[in-house]
Parts: sequence; structure tokens; C-alpha cells
Amino acid sequence: MPDPNRWANTLEVLACDIAARPPAPGIDDLAPFIGGVTRQPDAITVAFDPSVAGPLSRFVEAERLCCAGLGWDIDTTEGLALRITATPEQLDHLQSMFASA
Repeated sequence: MPDPNRWANTLEVLACDIAARPPAPGIDDLAPFIGGVTRQPDAITVAFDPSVAGPLSRFVEAERLCCAGLGWDIDTTEGLALRITATPEQLDHLQSMFASA
């Protein structure tokens, strides 16, 4: 079972209210389906295996509620990817969070 405090510092930097997150798949649940993480100046893109489309949609909806200050968009133009827009500091934390998931 993942440590519930594992992302505490990241949640603080992302200004996320974990109590506002409804039950949904988490990053640890989606980790086996991550195909890669790409950093752009204003966003990160996380590629996923297309088989995880349903759980990824539920993950994004939950994150939009608890981390409303970030941009959460699913892109299906070239496979399945999650694009998150945020500040550079937030992107640093997101990139390391997805890379270590």
C-alpha cells in the first residue's frame, strides 16, 4: 500500500487539497501504464497505454477538483496522453512525481 504522505510536499507546491479529491484511481494505480514523460516550458505530457483511457479520465476529473489551479487535459491526437499546464516549480514536482510513480 502506498504511503499516504508520499506526495505531501508535492501537494503543497501544487496547491492541491487532497481532501477535495473524490475516490478515483491515483498516480500509483496508473504508473504501470505510463509510456513516458515529456517536459515543455509550460506543461508536461505523460503518455499512457490506450487501454487505461477510462481510469485516466476518472483520475483527471478527480485531479481537476482537488488541484483546480492546474490545467488537466487528455490528448488523443497521437495515442493517449495527459497534458498538465502549471508553473515551472509545479512542473518540476509533477515531472518527478510521474517519473517516480
